[in-house]
Amino acid sequence: ELIRMSCSMVGATKTATTHGSLVQLRSLDFGAVPFSNYGMMVVHHQEAKEGEQPDAFAMVSFPGFVGAVTGLNSAGLVQSEKVSYNARSAGYNETCIKPGGVDVYGCVPGTYDGEGVPFVIRRFLETAPTKAAAEDIIHDAKRTWHVYLGLGDSTTQEFDVVGYAWKQTKTWTNADIANLTNQTHIKDVTYVNMHVQPRSQHEDDLSRALEAQAGQITGDWMASYVPHATGSGDVHH
Repeated sequence: ELIRMSCSMVGATKTATTHGSLVQLRSLDFGAVPFSNYGMMVVHHQEAKEGEQPDAFAMVSFPGFVGAVTGLNSAGLVQSEKVSYNARSAGYNETCIKPGGVDVYGCVPGTYDGEGVPFVIRRFLETAPTKAAAEDIIHDAKRTWHVYLGLGDSTTQEFDVVGYAWKQTKTWTNADIANLTNQTHIKDVTYVNMHVQPRSQHEDDLSRALEAQAGQITGDWMASYVPHATGSGDVHH
């Protein structure tokens, strides 16, 4: 979370897709770094689990990295992630918070004393069957720094964006995400582009692509067209 990957996320469902089910995008942008050429899929099959915990979870990861930045599980929970520079994403009333007037934390207060975001992500992929259960884990975690987490599941066929930060979190839905991003509201399509939020509607290729395709969105289109049309997903998508 300190490295500042940019990234994009989309959750399209119900009237926006051809089949009425959730189609989710997580594209990871990080530029020309050595590990970007060594992506790997890691699948964990759980021998011991409790209650409704998933039988398995998978992460698109890198050699030696035990946390998660991209993943899903067998219960139908899927996760997206993006860096946040806007304190309003986590429910603050201001875009930029600088405690004591000092630029120590950037615009969103954070701390090194806690559980790093990749470990919180791995924990809910490993144990949470639904986005509601994942959001409970996020709420109770000893959080550190600030990101957006996108959560979709097969139980509700819906997608939330969680503004995640040290002291507080806020869950955004299709009904209100445009209040944060300043992007076009598209029914049943919840999205955050790769840029710093908010973003001018006239500068966003993602909103234009999604608006034009709404009602006809498929997984193939999302995976093959959106990253290339928007320039997002240089590490994976």
